[in-house]
Amino acid sequence: MYKVWLERGNLQFISTAYYFTSPSPSLLGFLLISIVGFFFCIKSGERMMDYMNLDDRSIGMFWVVSYTMAQPACETVMNWLTSAGVTEHLPGPNLQSNERLMVMREVSPLPISLLSGLSINLCLKVAFQMEESMFSGQAVPSIAMVETYCRLMLISPHSLFRSLLTHLTSRNPTTLTKPGNTILVFEILNYRFLSLYRYQGKSKTLMYDVTKMISTLKGKRGDHRIFRLAENLCMNLILSLRDFFFVKREGKGPTEFTETLNRITIVTLAIIIKTRGIGEFEHLLYLQTMLEQILATSQHTWSEKTLRYFPSILRDALSGRMDKRGLAIQAWQQAETTVINQCTQLLSPSADPSYVVTYINHSFPQHRQYLCAGAWILMHGHPENINCTNLGRVLREFSPEEVTANIYTMVDVLLHHIHLELQRGHPLQDLMLKACGNLSVFIWNHELLPPDILLLALIDRDDDPHALRIVINLLDSKELQQRVKLYLLNRGPPEHWLSPGPFKRAELQKALGNYLSWKE
Repeated sequence: MYKVWLERGNLQFISTAYYFTSPSPSLLGFLLISIVGFFFCIKSGERMMDYMNLDDRSIGMFWVVSYTMAQPACETVMNWLTSAGVTEHLPGPNLQSNERLMVMREVSPLPISLLSGLSINLCLKVAFQMEESMFSGQAVPSIAMVETYCRLMLISPHSLFRSLLTHLTSRNPTTLTKPGNTILVFEILNYRFLSLYRYQGKSKTLMYDVTKMISTLKGKRGDHRIFRLAENLCMNLILSLRDFFFVKREGKGPTEFTETLNRITIVTLAIIIKTRGIGEFEHLLYLQTMLEQILATSQHTWSEKTLRYFPSILRDALSGRMDKRGLAIQAWQQAETTVINQCTQLLSPSADPSYVVTYINHSFPQHRQYLCAGAWILMHGHPENINCTNLGRVLREFSPEEVTANIYTMVDVLLHHIHLELQRGHPLQDLMLKACGNLSVFIWNHELLPPDILLLALIDRDDDPHALRIVINLLDSKELQQRVKLYLLNRGPPEHWLSPGPFKRAELQKALGNYLSWKE
């Protein structure tokens, strides 16, 4: 017979029969009886076990249960994570009215103090069950479940760690074919597991796995959020590498990287070679092939100002590269009249919304690459001059790499336009204010373009006297400062594994902006 006292959220277990009949009970017998009583309590269903208010004795008992009865203990953990049930997510601005999403209600994630003593067997079982629920379930998983899953991996990296992408696809090849699953995986990798991969020395392996996915995403229409998460992950991985790496292991064909990743790879290689050198002779032999792979698809030319800091082996390979900016400006001048006419029909405040479909289906690629440049010209420093709603609808139908190309082209046209206006006698200060105001509309006010790519595009034009001034103005803008303050206010402590929860699910559009929150 067992009595369970619930005092101030603490569980205390005493076997009354054993306690009163045996004057000197053995510690082992008492422990076994206590554990059985503890397990009876958590399995009885009469009271949901509150993992957030366990005292040290109860935590210790659950640790023992995890070694002796892993499957029932796993069920109690999953019951806790799903105990709040599900709710129907009302259709938002990016969902059709007949679409419904079922979302798990939030509970508190399991504390790290409890997870740290669980058996490896139980950790594996719980991780398996959570993967089933997160990636194969009918409802959107709660933040508590995702956080608990991440904490399991962080506390036992040697025993539980495996390449997440490879692991999930080996279990179910269709897992990453669903946009929601892919987004969740990349969010976990970006915001929770990146340090774990670095700790395990698996950054290169992850980079190769992600670039294979990027190669299929960069030309696909509409998958902007997945693509930017993957590209951001690769940028962090490349910039964190400290030794020589291969861009593509087969050594044949062009790189699978994007234009932005190609540029970052060159800079990272320059830093690695200059600070650490090339450790193996075969790396030196492969370097030329790797540069050819990168330059086969990259349109960028590094300035003399940048190349002077590169190691000689890279500087010699890149210095003879033809600067295509002049050709790009000539192409813009030839297409400018057509582009401005199309942009006027598409982006005037009174534009017909149906023209969006016409533009997407019938515009030529050589004109589409100047869409953002045309919009920037039409603004004339006045955001109300263009229809940002139509612009956003068109950009969402572009492929991610088309948007990136638009940004790089717009930067070149913008800088060229400033030089022309200076020759016509316009004051530089007014031109800079207009340029920064127009760009702020794109990246801050209406959130149509990814700000990191725009800033990188401007920084890459460091040989232009106005590019870095625009970067400084954008970084000093009050819009960015407000976003930084809001982020610091809402992000919680940096030790995310200590956050007790429950978490509040942010509104998608507020969290990601118009550009990335569109339903994929």
